[in-house]
Amino acid sequence: MSRDYQKSILGLDEIVGYQGIPGSFSYLALKTKYIDESLNSYQNFEDVFIALKNKEIERGVLPIENSYTGDITDNFDLMKKYNAYIIDIIDLKIDHNLLGVKGSKLDDIKEIYSHIQGFKQSQTFLKERGYKEIPYYNTAISAKYVSEVNDVTKGAIGSAETAKIYNLDILVKNINTHEDNTTRFMVIGDKLIVNKEHNRIMVAFSTYNRSGDLSSVLGEISKDGINMLSIKSRPLKDSPWEYIFFVELEGNYNILKDAIKEIEKKTNYFEVIGSYEK
Repeated sequence: MSRDYQKSILGLDEIVGYQGIPGSFSYLALKTKYIDESLNSYQNFEDVFIALKNKEIERGVLPIENSYTGDITDNFDLMKKYNAYIIDIIDLKIDHNLLGVKGSKLDDIKEIYSHIQGFKQSQTFLKERGYKEIPYYNTAISAKYVSEVNDVTKGAIGSAETAKIYNLDILVKNINTHEDNTTRFMVIGDKLIVNKEHNRIMVAFSTYNRSGDLSSVLGEISKDGINMLSIKSRPLKDSPWEYIFFVELEGNYNILKDAIKEIEKKTNYFEVIGSYEK
């Protein structure tokens, strides 16, 4: 269904893309802000960025960090590759459950299907049981597959809502290693949006790769009294041993823009790639 058709026939203002199918954690995250009828699903993360670039969607929702396993680095690389901008942040508490087909018992399960993040976030439980772990595109697709094959020896990792959608039983609740297991999702658009309510900025920059260049940039941030909340580095694909840095700063862009201009002077490449409220 084309974007124009959805807008004209369904009367929707925004079409939002996500990776996975109904029941995936990306789906659950965006459901906190967007209605089901405005959603387009895609098989992988890059497909969401491509859809945004091709104007099939106005927004995309993608995971960027988990409180236990850390950064989902692919999406930082893709954000730079496709010139996307962060316009909002959604934090979603993740509760993993072991799911099985109707009538199955815990002792029946021999194989577990999940996205790799589901395995990482549930390692303590899985190691104790010794299941065969089979990676899949995401947790919802894993649950859908287990439901379709209807084999009592196969299980999936997923949310309680995923179990309802695909008619599965919850065999064990809350198998994630850490109870406070939260994933941060970014809402992306094709342009930077700034308003007075925003209190976070994401910037990307690279240095000239000279001794002291990075510390000079960070020193400028500190000198201007800006609180740096996080810093992540990713290798530049066409320049071995050179890096691009993603830094989250506390504050509103309109208030900090003069200080940001001074920081920019110390870099080889600099761009504000996100403004949002947290």
